[in-house]
Amino acid sequence: MILIVDDDEEILAQSSQALAGAGYEPRTFLRAVDALEAAGEEPELIISDVLMPEMGGIAFREAYSDRYPQRQTPFLFLSSLDSPSDVVRGLEVGADDYLAKPVSPAVLVAKVKAHLRRGRRQAAASFLGDLAKFPFAKVLQFCETQELQGEAEVTAKAFTAKLRFRAGTVRIDSEQAADDVARCLELTEGQFLLTSTPVDFSSLQQAALVVGPKELPRERPMGRLSGVRAGSRLFQIQTEFSTSPSCQAVTVVMAGGKAVLKRTSPPTKTFELAAAEKLVAEQHLQVEQEVREKIEGLAAQKSSPAPAGQFDRLFDEGLSKFLAKDYPGALSLWEQARELEPGNKILEVNLGIARKKVAAAQG
Repeated sequence: MILIVDDDEEILAQSSQALAGAGYEPRTFLRAVDALEAAGEEPELIISDVLMPEMGGIAFREAYSDRYPQRQTPFLFLSSLDSPSDVVRGLEVGADDYLAKPVSPAVLVAKVKAHLRRGRRQAAASFLGDLAKFPFAKVLQFCETQELQGEAEVTAKAFTAKLRFRAGTVRIDSEQAADDVARCLELTEGQFLLTSTPVDFSSLQQAALVVGPKELPRERPMGRLSGVRAGSRLFQIQTEFSTSPSCQAVTVVMAGGKAVLKRTSPPTKTFELAAAEKLVAEQHLQVEQEVREKIEGLAAQKSSPAPAGQFDRLFDEGLSKFLAKDYPGALSLWEQARELEPGNKILEVNLGIARKKVAAAQG
């Protein structure tokens, strides 16, 4: 399904006819608010005018992103505004393409095919997590451990940041990126969405012996990531939906970089997206509760929790100081941790931010 939104009935008819003739299923709307309500069933792609009464295209793009933050739906603007500044603004708010009216039906169909093809090739695995359960400093550690290639979107009250990762390292290539990382480290509530972008093998196409799979799913079920704390020790819980060799939800619990628990659902040959995401969410909550119960049971048997590694203790205590805005205390503890693990990339990021905070307070 492709949504087309335009207050010009003639443009709607032309665009719809062109896409239907190419074998797509277009749905047309004169008002963006109606298209937004119809987007409960995720469309493959959205085409929207920019200048419309009641809700314009840019507001529509932002409202769609706010309502469905986990989606990667291709979004194309089709507008009579064709100045460079208009095009730049459209792309900056998240549009994947910007076409100036009038557009040839053949060009419109070719653009739609290209974006759908790119979307299938770059189908991404995603994890939605709660910062109250899994602080952003731990998110950075997770991304480094998993060598994330993709981005993290952090959302809290009146604050949103998108951070890019390459081989597990957060890209701090501007003052804005540095400020965003610093603000994320101070958050005690909110959500984070991790999106992993797979490798693009297109440049190796001529050398391919086997190309596959022939058909990729339009969207992968979203995974879940959270943490359960036991003293200064953090148990990281990750659930994702695997489609190979069979379709099933897989949950792994990590502690100190090692897997300590694994749960899988009964395997099936096929899956339906909504049912798979429900299975992932339910299994994740069950394992999270199981971990909490085991921790409580151990706590009841022992008068004090088992000691964690010295680096982990210093890192977590420094994080607690940082969240309490005791920046000198955080800096002192993290510098001690650095002596134990020199070159730890995430610790270096934290140290740089803590130093800036201390310098700003002294200045």
